[in-house]
Amino acid sequence: MPRFLALVLLCASAAVAQTPLQKLTSALSGHWAISGRSEPSPKFPSGVTTTGEEVWHTLAGGTPLVEEFHSKTSTGADGYDTAAFWWDSTSQKYRGLFCGDFVDQGCAQFDVEWPGNVHEKKSDLIIMSGEYLQNGKTYSWRETFDFKSETTFTQQLFVAERGRDLKLVVTMTATRTPSAQ
Repeated sequence: MPRFLALVLLCASAAVAQTPLQKLTSALSGHWAISGRSEPSPKFPSGVTTTGEEVWHTLAGGTPLVEEFHSKTSTGADGYDTAAFWWDSTSQKYRGLFCGDFVDQGCAQFDVEWPGNVHEKKSDLIIMSGEYLQNGKTYSWRETFDFKSETTFTQQLFVAERGRDLKLVVTMTATRTPSAQ
């Protein structure tokens, strides 16, 4: 009889629905190898290539979900930033905060839109958007994560000075590394 009870409890706990943050964590957790190219600019007519990694993990207790980003460009520049994500149950929305050395205030809040589970459809966008200060100017941004499978997504970053139309800045592809599966 105790085995049967243990089996029932195990099945019941497995059937419990994931929280919204657990769903987002399930989609993003792990190590991702990234590569990409920036859009052409007057300074770089062919664009700049980028390689690096994104590491997504939760802190103790399962919240927040943290992204640690490191990249290196073909010009030799290193890029670092960190973001934290959580579920705000009072407003029924994901929230975020990203920090980087290029942000005047150090960290800036942003919104996260995600309609559901990325693995239920062929493609499902996670959309992040917000504003930050850089050298005294306010910039608006939007970043999309377009999942093609559990192990690949395309990430696009759009940026513009506040009040102007967002322009695509960089497109990256990410592949979950085998060690993270």
